[in-house]
Amino acid sequence: MKERICSFLEKTELIFRKNVSDRGLFWLVWGILFLSWLPAFLACFPGTYGYDVPIQVAQVFRIGGLTLDACNPLAHTLLVSGFVALGGLLHNYPLGYALFILFQMIIVDTGCAKMIVFLRRKNCKWPLLAMGMLWLMFHPGIQILVVNGTKDVLFGVFLLLFAMDFWDCVERKKPTRGMLIRMGISALLLCLFRNIGTSMVLLLLLLCVLCKQWKKGIIGVLIGVYLLMGVFSFICTSGFHLEQSNKRELLSLPMQQMAFVAYSALEGDGAVQVTEEQIEAVYELIPDWKVLTEFVPWSADPVKSVFQTDVLAANPGKYLKLYFQLGMQNPRYYLFETVRMLESYFDMMRNKNLHLSMESSFPNLNEFGITLRSKLPGYYNYLMNCVMRQRMTVFWRLSGIGFWLIGISFLFDLFRRSGAMLLVRMPFLFYAVGILFGPVALLRYLFPILIATPLLFGTMFLKESAEEKVN
Repeated sequence: MKERICSFLEKTELIFRKNVSDRGLFWLVWGILFLSWLPAFLACFPGTYGYDVPIQVAQVFRIGGLTLDACNPLAHTLLVSGFVALGGLLHNYPLGYALFILFQMIIVDTGCAKMIVFLRRKNCKWPLLAMGMLWLMFHPGIQILVVNGTKDVLFGVFLLLFAMDFWDCVERKKPTRGMLIRMGISALLLCLFRNIGTSMVLLLLLLCVLCKQWKKGIIGVLIGVYLLMGVFSFICTSGFHLEQSNKRELLSLPMQQMAFVAYSALEGDGAVQVTEEQIEAVYELIPDWKVLTEFVPWSADPVKSVFQTDVLAANPGKYLKLYFQLGMQNPRYYLFETVRMLESYFDMMRNKNLHLSMESSFPNLNEFGITLRSKLPGYYNYLMNCVMRQRMTVFWRLSGIGFWLIGISFLFDLFRRSGAMLLVRMPFLFYAVGILFGPVALLRYLFPILIATPLLFGTMFLKESAEEKVN
């Protein structure tokens, strides 16, 4: 029986490769995915105006006294605002936003189709490609976010494209100029559409130096991209007078751990080990007893909103020492809070914020009438039930599989000493680690890993002989 199945798979694989070219596969996948996402677009028409998008557009149009800042990527802010402005010229702002969502769908669709073709070029068999297609077509989180204007969507596809371009360059002994140019463009887009992208490029640059990738031109391209982003940041800061983002964004998990220890002490938990001086020091950083006494264990946003970055900057040694002291005295509390903050990334059924992916936020800033005008109310109710009643349970349960695949494949490649594969997995590893330090687990943060899951899964089945060792 096993031999018959293997024979059948081999024959169908030969037929598949003989009759379907890479170009043909690309357009086939592109068309199927677009048609599978079209009902979501019509159901959520003109697109979900949610998360930070209303704030970004309001900053450009000076609504509510808001001005541009560096908290959100300027490229994404200007792009979505440009489409809204186009809607204004057409005397229909919702139409302008709908055109942006269609543009976004096309970009994501293109990236996902390229991923399926990429996997076939790496000798992944058609059953794995089919599984990847089903994941992309029917995962409710992907459908919902493809029609949401949040910055994570375009960033996610640029991360996917960069990872594949970087892989091609690492795998070749001497990458072609075209390959290096494509990698440079995707790296630049990665940096432009999320602030974390620049940090990822810098870390990858340092890692490539350690892995002696000098001769391939990869390091030169990454240096060029990093310098370009430095120039771009300087021009934006001086030309647009952008206010820099608050560094507390990077401290969400540590400040939440400290706040949980303080909250436990204030609640009279006898097991917590803390002195009055330490509580007072925590209060210097988080000077709002209400935030501490009404502690929210799964979100650092309340703590972050009152956290005093200037106090920390004035005496970083004191508060760094405080953080480690509290951790050594209360390791169980630090660990418990870390698990509560991160658990829903590995199982979206536990996520308390899924509904945000379907909500139009900040209605007070929406002066353009960009509200839900569903063309398929029945399908909209289905998507809403997916987030409110968590239908399609299998997909939600498996949403965090990308995290497991990143970790398992990293250990697997480390064990078999596959330097090239270790290196090409780093963009996803850096991103995964980065979002684990975010203020709250959100579906939009998971989107880049959701669409890359077929790639992460497919590469688990590549043979060692197909890879090149890093010298």
